[in-house]
This record gives sequence, C-alpha cells and structure tokens, in this order.
Amino acid sequence: NFKKNYTPTEDICIDESMVPFRGRIIFRQYNKQKRHKYGIKEFKLCTIPGYTYKVSIYAGKNDETNNTPT
Repeated sequence: NFKKNYTPTEDICIDESMVPFRGRIIFRQYNKQKRHKYGIKEFKLCTIPGYTYKVSIYAGKNDETNNTPT
C-alpha cells in the first residue's frame, strides 16, 4: 500500500546493509570487516525523508546464462 500512496521525488539513494543472521541459509554473507560478520545482505531504495521505498535481498550470483539450453 505504501507504493500506491507515496511517489518518491527524483532524489533517491541506494543503500546496502546487512541484517545480522548466524543461522543456516544458502545466501548468508560473510564480511570480516563488519561488527556483525555473518548476515543477509539487502539493498534498499531510500528517499530523502528517510522512507524505504523498495527492498531487495541478495540471494547470491544470478547464473541464468548457464541454465539456458544452447
């Protein structure tokens, strides 16, 4: 419903963050420089007032080219 009622201005930014998670999941990320070393990486489309307009979870490399028949 938020996307239907709110139209962002042309000033938007892409934010990358990591949600701490140490459980078993195939797309868990590791970054030794972060305080939370294990987690789920997400990309956010944020507006200037601070609203998150869209969230995308990084689920590993997209390797669709190898799955198509030749």
